[in-house]
Amino acid sequence: MRKSAKSAPLGGAKAPIADREPVRDRHGFRGTPGPAVFDVFALPDSAPLTDFEACSILRVSTNTTASWRRRGVHLTWFVLPNGQVRTTAGSVKALLARGETRPHEPRADRATINPPKPHDRKPKSVRRPSRRADHQPEAPPVP
Repeated sequence: MRKSAKSAPLGGAKAPIADREPVRDRHGFRGTPGPAVFDVFALPDSAPLTDFEACSILRVSTNTTASWRRRGVHLTWFVLPNGQVRTTAGSVKALLARGETRPHEPRADRATINPPKPHDRKPKSVRRPSRRADHQPEAPPVP
């Protein structure tokens, strides 16, 4: 006879934690990879490199190369028939030879972004007198 759900042990019949499969990370790696384990200068210029391999050579984040790819700067990218994105070793070598690692765009001056607001207060001669005690005229002495 089959046991009812109420008679099952609490938490079900799960395997011990050490025997469970690790939970799969579905977000992907978006950071700076470790140093490259190969020499880019030993590769021919036409050798295709993945985004991760290019990042490990250049020592930049994968987010940085994704931004470069969207803006079309620094490296030349091509897409394989299966949709995977690659760059060439020659493109990475050329970037290293230029001595640039990141684009440094000039920042706009804060004064042009947020110009100072005109003074909204009225001039003192037009304002009402303050009601604070220290601005009140002294009372006449009591005899």
